[in-house]
Amino acid sequence: MSSKSSGNRPAVPRVATGMPWWVWGGIGLFGIALGLSVVSSAVPQDPAQLLVDANKAAENADLRTLLKSLEALRQFPDRQGEVRYLEAIVKLGESKPLKAIPLLKQAVDTPSVKARAYLALGRAYGTAGQLQNATDSLKQIVDDPEVGDLARFSLAGMMNSIQAYDEAIAQFTALADKEFDLGRTLYQRGEIYIDLGEYEKAVADIQKSIDINPNEPTNSLKVVKLLRTMTRLGRFEGTDKYAEQLDNPIAAASFKAEKLIAEGKNKEAVAALDAARRDARENPQLVCTWGKVMLSWKDADKARQALAEVYVACRRATRNVDGMQTLQGIAEMVGNQELADLARQNVEQLQATRVKMLEALKAIGNDVTSIDKRMDLADLAIDCGEIELAERVYRGLSMFFPDQEVVIAPRRARLDMPLKLLVDLGNSVELPTPAPPPDAARPDRPPLPPPGRGAAPAEPAEPAKDL
Repeated sequence: MSSKSSGNRPAVPRVATGMPWWVWGGIGLFGIALGLSVVSSAVPQDPAQLLVDANKAAENADLRTLLKSLEALRQFPDRQGEVRYLEAIVKLGESKPLKAIPLLKQAVDTPSVKARAYLALGRAYGTAGQLQNATDSLKQIVDDPEVGDLARFSLAGMMNSIQAYDEAIAQFTALADKEFDLGRTLYQRGEIYIDLGEYEKAVADIQKSIDINPNEPTNSLKVVKLLRTMTRLGRFEGTDKYAEQLDNPIAAASFKAEKLIAEGKNKEAVAALDAARRDARENPQLVCTWGKVMLSWKDADKARQALAEVYVACRRATRNVDGMQTLQGIAEMVGNQELADLARQNVEQLQATRVKMLEALKAIGNDVTSIDKRMDLADLAIDCGEIELAERVYRGLSMFFPDQEVVIAPRRARLDMPLKLLVDLGNSVELPTPAPPPDAARPDRPPLPPPGRGAAPAEPAEPAKDL
């Protein structure tokens, strides 16, 4: 789990924006207009085949075929259950879950679509923020031979979104045992293990999720999580093939430097950071890694080169325990014991708060009802620099408890508030004078004239020509 400050937290959602990720798969999203022509004469008139075609069309987001099948099925009075089901799928595709729910509650009584209707009903309830109804519906069919795995995956996703990690791990593990969509299943479980601090398990899951689908477009995001976790463990063997997939220059440079430090190649580590530091010199992650490189020389003069930068970065990224540990080491190396003690106090308080956060996270267990427990967890996550986790907590609360927004919003506002240092770092570091901008006056030339004065005279206007 990464340490991020509130002032330097890139948005790194686990899933795509829009409809929750656990809705995808088995229900297509129809982003095209409904004004397509319906030509029922070209559709087979066997109602069973119509239903098969409609289900396939829903999975493939093929609205034209779905509407054709739906129109044709309306001709059969004894197929109204199937009709209600397909009408509900269209409503879900339009992002209208509340209109889909009553249709699906009727459809679950029709044997031919019962399991699929429960699957869609669970997803509709979840999208509408009715978590308990959603889980009740999905649990009806987790053992269904046709759609049980999809239901279990949706259930696991909802539990993951609300930090009910005991239930989420149990469901993801059942899916992994059946080798269901291992790329997504193992990655989601691996992310949970990161949150819980179980890094060895996280590495095993995320590695396998990448290796199973080496050409998956999202692998570059997975690799960031994997290498960050392996760095935390100090494990660099066999990482080259994953590092090649990094498309984030800051993450790539930082990881390469960390690996070179571990191999005792300090000069190469400096070179690895050069290009990234030219483009993003003040990035807290780069500054922290730069400090580690300078510290790895075990030389006071080298450490002193990084002292001011790391000190400033820690005053900005106030809850970055990795940065504070680096600052403590540099301060000790250069003999600034006062600063070393202050940095150490920050480290100890951040680590103690993180222990409390992990206890709060594990205490949620399978609970899906408590808002207060989750907001307390988010506060602890913010206090120890786990901003990404806090953001996910509040996304889950907003999704599943929309009627409690008046209670949630004031606590969520902390995400956007600057965080003071837990222990002030004092003023014992001499900071360099900022470099002047390129056009500023310099001692080797006279000052620039004020705007509008001293400029070259304008050229005279060209005389008008007779036309």
